[in-house]
Amino acid sequence: NYFQTKFRKYNDSLEFHRKALALNPNNASTWTSIGLTSIFLNRFEEAIEYFHQALWFKKTDLVAKKLLDKCLNLIKDYSSVILSEG
Repeated sequence: NYFQTKFRKYNDSLEFHRKALALNPNNASTWTSIGLTSIFLNRFEEAIEYFHQALWFKKTDLVAKKLLDKCLNLIKDYSSVILSEG
């Protein structure tokens, strides 16, 4: 099924980037890539942590900054929907 295939590809991507991270844990792009993949898996809190780590190593990483902002807004929007339904 399509969704299972997509899910497996994202998990394969995570595994690939985690191996790359083991070789070079100071690579901001790898941290950002893991964060982006985490967004695709709806793991927003994890993604935020990865983007923070990317920015720790490269404070000028505009991609990590934009994705972090997007992720924070997604969580904020989701929280407001949940609260309004409750």
